[in-house]
Amino acid sequence: MMTTNNITKKEESEKEQTVVYTDAMLPELSQEDIETAESVHCKSWVLRKLESGRVGCFNWNEEMCLGLQVAGENSLRCFAAGNIGVSLYSMAMLKHTCESVGVVFETEGYTMLIQLDSSEGAADAESVDTLGMEVA
Repeated sequence: MMTTNNITKKEESEKEQTVVYTDAMLPELSQEDIETAESVHCKSWVLRKLESGRVGCFNWNEEMCLGLQVAGENSLRCFAAGNIGVSLYSMAMLKHTCESVGVVFETEGYTMLIQLDSSEGAADAESVDTLGMEVA
């Protein structure tokens, strides 16, 4: 019975910490960002994503820290984003790129913000400190 209460308290605590994603969270893009988002490289990346994936196919893009899904013939969906600045910046860039080629980028109501594993960040910090010590 104690376990059930502990789980319930933990679940309640997690619900309180949950941040609901909205497009208002996306950063404003600079002119340079807009030009990059409208580049041939970025446009072709989006179009290749749609061509190479079947509807329903999804993947986790480690570099952008985004979970993306082909939602339709002309539609991409972001189902998850790391709750960090680089993810929101990537989403803003990708949203602009999609709009520039007439692709719908579905976010609100679909995107779940996720907390990244803090042990990964600690491991990265350790390896950087170790490298710094070797160089010095």
